Amino acid sequence: MASQIVGKKMACVVGGTGFVASLLVKLLLEKGYAVNTTVRNPGSFDAPIAGCDLVFHVATPVNFASEDPENDMIKAAIQGVLNVLKACAKAKTVKHVVLTSSAAAVSINTLNGTGLVMTEKDWTDIEFSSSAKRPTWGYSASKTLAEKAAWKFAQENNIDLITVIPSLMSGPSLTPDMPSSIGFATSLISGTQIRT
Repeated sequence: MASQIVGKKMACVVGGTGFVASLLVKLLLEKGYAVNTTVRNPGSFDAPIAGCDLVFHVATPVNFASEDPENDMIKAAIQGVLNVLKACAKAKTVKHVVLTSSAAAVSINTLNGTGLVMTEKDWTDIEFSSSAKRPTWGYSASKTLAEKAAWKFAQENNIDLITVIPSLMSGPSLTPDMPSSIGFATSLISGTQIRT
């Protein structure tokens, strides 16, 4: 059954146990929103999204150590974003969808030099990224292909989609687990090897 609160705006945060999502849930509650959230593998997104004005899709599969990034991250990210957007279209109450993408979706390519400016026309070069086999290639491919799929679905279904392209997320966490981005960031400072 969908939540309904009279006189209050409702938001759904997909992936509510994550680093960014937990902070977003806290902020939305402080701003007076009623908030529905999802955790891993919710099945259908119909119930948590029904009746919502805003949907924030901040969940993504991250497994830098995956031996099968195609299935573990890429296909899962694409299917996840499409499932969320299908529920938004079905709900008919959602005014805006905010998708957390990543700088990894636009910045991995063969361009060289300084002062490069990326626009909405720029995407990560999936062929280059996968052939270079960097430890994070599956993540960059998943973020690129999931965002492209989201834009296509949103345009075809008249959904107001907004994407946010952060580079690295770090800071105090409201969750007990250390987010993978924090481990990745601290490895740059500590020299700790990221498991690939």
